[in-house]
Amino acid sequence: GGGDTGQAQGGFGTIVPPDGAVLDPAKPVEFSWTEIRHAAAFRLSIEDPTGKVVHSAIVTPGVGLYRAPSWLRDKVGETTLRWSVAALDHDGEVIERTAWRGVRFAAAP
Repeated sequence: GGGDTGQAQGGFGTIVPPDGAVLDPAKPVEFSWTEIRHAAAFRLSIEDPTGKVVHSAIVTPGVGLYRAPSWLRDKVGETTLRWSVAALDHDGEVIERTAWRGVRFAAAP
């Protein structure tokens, strides 16, 4: 396997929610990022602590935002999740990927 050889210029910028964020279970969860210019699409991946994919989505360029489905919090409860966004080329190959960020939902009132 190849390792990261440093940050590519023009890579991902602002990424929300940040690592360690506690999400409000009463509000929609929005994942957002500053886009990489030459990407054909973006793939958002959300995993549980075991590395099992809980949800993933393909987002078209020019959006830079994904609102998670309302059932996500029901499915995962207060489990800590991790999420990442990958920039894809026209063949669906990963050009660049963000670091994994941990998030979890606060306890429901």
